[in-house]
Amino acid sequence: MKVIKVNGKSQPGAQVQLRNTSIGGFLRRDMDDFTALSAAPDAAHRDGRAA
Repeated sequence: MKVIKVNGKSQPGAQVQLRNTSIGGFLRRDMDDFTALSAAPDAAHRDGRAA
């Protein structure tokens, strides 16, 4: 197991990597949901206007 120093403290590399991956996964999922919710009304509005 690699040991990564973070702010002068030794942290197990696997633990740090897992924590960062989990946080990144949550943020990425939230951004995807936000993008989908934001884009849907715009697309519907454009379709309604064109019809």
